[in-house]
Amino acid sequence: RKCMKNHFTETYNTTESPWFQEVFQKTDAFSKKIRRKKLFKKWNIVTQVRPTQEQIDSLAFGMLIALTTKSYSSIIVKDRVALGISTGQTSIRKSILHAIEDSKQYLKNSLTSEQNNTEVLICDSVIHFDDRLKIILDTGIKAIIQTGGSKTDSEFINFCDEHGIAMVFTGMQHLSF
Repeated sequence: RKCMKNHFTETYNTTESPWFQEVFQKTDAFSKKIRRKKLFKKWNIVTQVRPTQEQIDSLAFGMLIALTTKSYSSIIVKDRVALGISTGQTSIRKSILHAIEDSKQYLKNSLTSEQNNTEVLICDSVIHFDDRLKIILDTGIKAIIQTGGSKTDSEFINFCDEHGIAMVFTGMQHLSF
């Protein structure tokens, strides 16, 4: 753990996840390329709440989806099912809001289990926090992964800590690797 402007970060290597290893043993050359990428090797957990193993697996699953989408993509995952996917928006904020609306529609139709509330939000870019993003509380988001590096990171980390949401920074945009 290291200190980051009044917040502690903890590094997690996603490739050590049993689910992640199982997925990549069954896939082809695409997996070899991804395993070499830094994106999955160093995740910084920046909140006091640590994501569960199930949430980490869902975050990794969502990152695999995000790798194949256009920039400014947001994905909401529950039970390793993509509930909401929004790509190619003009801002990450719009992308998040579209993904949330898609996931609400999905949940309304009861297409996933009600017992497991491990919804996670995956963003391929930095999230600039503002009041409009407080809607994530209504959606039941319990873990977020993003690149980090915004002026509002401290405010967002504090918000997540107050509401029991785990947040992970990757330190890189998908386009940068």
